[in-house]
Amino acid sequence: AEPGSMSWAPKGASESDGHWFREQTGAILRENFCRRSGADSSVMAGTLFARDLRSRPLVHDFLERFNGGELEDEHLLSWFDAYQALLLRPVMALFFNHGVVMEPHLQNAVLIHDNGQPQQLLLRDFEGVKLTEELGIKAIQVGLHPRIRQSLLYTREQGWNRITYCLLINNLSEAVLALSWERPHLAPLMWQKVEQQLQRIRDELVLPAPELDALIAGQSIACKTNLKVRLAAKADREANYVRLASPWSTEARYA
Repeated sequence: AEPGSMSWAPKGASESDGHWFREQTGAILRENFCRRSGADSSVMAGTLFARDLRSRPLVHDFLERFNGGELEDEHLLSWFDAYQALLLRPVMALFFNHGVVMEPHLQNAVLIHDNGQPQQLLLRDFEGVKLTEELGIKAIQVGLHPRIRQSLLYTREQGWNRITYCLLINNLSEAVLALSWERPHLAPLMWQKVEQQLQRIRDELVLPAPELDALIAGQSIACKTNLKVRLAAKADREANYVRLASPWSTEARYA
């Protein structure tokens, strides 16, 4: 939950300047949902897949601490398989079955583990959640101020671009890169796990999912041009995307 927020703007600032300052200084006050599982069992994914001063991914020290020594390839593969399933299933189901667009990047994902083994993946920052105009917004029965309604709305394409970028580029690509450190042969096997999981998710969905069908078939993935949108000081909904080859596409497999 997000019980409050705060921001600052100088006294006497014009309306436009005040709005700019409030956007730049805004902070959201959140309840710490990690209290339920405990600090020792909760870790932000952005920290887990970060690097130490020697560029070694922190996830290896994390897993070795619970494993009692060097990790076997199979251990890394099974750990990744559990992690990616916890991440992908709810985000895809919310999008296709309910029209809810999460923002599951590394800083918004908190892993709950039991002695290092993934048990749950909690998503935060609901301030950024959007609703698709053809499905999600219809679930809101109460009247909304037009400006609030517009801020919640994403087209289906915008929503799909956001979740696939956050899931596959921002989150899972970093996980694969970290876990396959000094073991590059593991990377294609991990992406194979993702492809298989997407196929299982497709079988579970109750509504049509043409975008997921295309992704499974090897369609390219949307990659957000973060630097460009930040330099232009634009909102995320105005971000542009470039296309990256899917890790399980024919092009990637035979590159």
